[in-house]
Amino acid sequence: MDLLIYTEQPSPRLQYVLNFVFRDCFKCDFSVTDQEATFSTHKGAGINYSGKYGLGGFLIPKSGLLAEDCIRKLGLMPELSGEVPQLFSHDKEADLPFDIFSAVFYMISRYEEYLPFHPDQHGRFPAARSLAHRYDFLESPVVDLWIKDLREKLTESFPELDISPGKFTYLPTSDIDLPFAILHRGMMRRVGANIRSSMKRNGELKMRRAVLSGEVKDPFDTFDEMGDIHTSRGLQPIIFFLTSGYGRYDKSISPDNETFRELVDKTMKYGSPALHPSYRSAGNSSILQKEIHTLSAITGKKILSSRQHYLKFNLPESYRQYLEAGIREEYSMGFASSIGFRAGTSKPFNFYDLERETETSLRVIPFQVMDRTLKDYMNLSPETALQKIKQLVDAVRLVKGTFVSIWHNDAFSDHGEWEGWKDVYLEMLDYIK
Repeated sequence: MDLLIYTEQPSPRLQYVLNFVFRDCFKCDFSVTDQEATFSTHKGAGINYSGKYGLGGFLIPKSGLLAEDCIRKLGLMPELSGEVPQLFSHDKEADLPFDIFSAVFYMISRYEEYLPFHPDQHGRFPAARSLAHRYDFLESPVVDLWIKDLREKLTESFPELDISPGKFTYLPTSDIDLPFAILHRGMMRRVGANIRSSMKRNGELKMRRAVLSGEVKDPFDTFDEMGDIHTSRGLQPIIFFLTSGYGRYDKSISPDNETFRELVDKTMKYGSPALHPSYRSAGNSSILQKEIHTLSAITGKKILSSRQHYLKFNLPESYRQYLEAGIREEYSMGFASSIGFRAGTSKPFNFYDLERETETSLRVIPFQVMDRTLKDYMNLSPETALQKIKQLVDAVRLVKGTFVSIWHNDAFSDHGEWEGWKDVYLEMLDYIK
């Protein structure tokens, strides 16, 4: 059955949302018309997205946001419908009581991140400034829940309409910020670390000497174990590597080091390599291009995927930079300080450049949980963190979305600050399975 959508004013914003909802989520063909006669005589499924309520079809109220071509403060206040907050509530008599298309657009375009805000210490948009955090729905995939409700109502109204419910999937990812705790660090860094260890008097200096002498393995060298964990479960993680020079926030070993190259080759046997653009690359296209070229030369492959180190990105500049550099999949969409759904969805979507009012080819893959968020920002114990993770998995499974986790190589070590966190990961995998 053909789906026809009527609107008085087609726009790039509306087309973008319809592409996401019907093409990406529902796997459903559709067409759009602004001709009232065409819609009123249509024999198939129809959605009336307009201010004209006498045309028939499935009525969705229109707020006007998608007809605009400006960015302005909206003063939104979510309304509850059951346990799910709604945005752009408009007409309780409609088949949907709110403008779902404007609500989805607001969330996945990251509209609020284009407005003035006070950045955090790393220049990032703070989770606390987000509408989802302020109204306590950051840990709920509201966009996916709205779309799930729309699917159920459309299926009820048009039983012959073929709309896919989707499929729950899991994607493991790892960021390699610091491949080794002790080895391959350079003479000056090694001397400084030895001095700091001797001052702590907690056995760390003895452990460092054992590693440097070859008696024990470097605690952060967990790459063989990472391979075993994922291969035995039929999983292929995406592994993001820093290929920058040393800096205050970029502390990986040099990509010119033969050990680094061997490490990348080793992980390619069980994972897919991707770039972790350095802290200093944010806003600097030439540095980004150099880092992409470096990793491409090591892997012998074109690098198409990235996740920004420290999640240090800003819209739309960073995403434009990735596109210009040849990146096609971007994995930074999440908050460092809070778990959950930064864009309200667990499903991949295209970046919409709100300043240029155009849908781009950059595919954004949101993540929901990161080890350091749980341990450092939220100060959770491994046991409490696991319960939080299970709640997120359940939320994504309900909406047939994609659950994406970030686990650093050092978090697999069970060493020092990471004691007990490898088990959290293993139990998460068991729960997902």
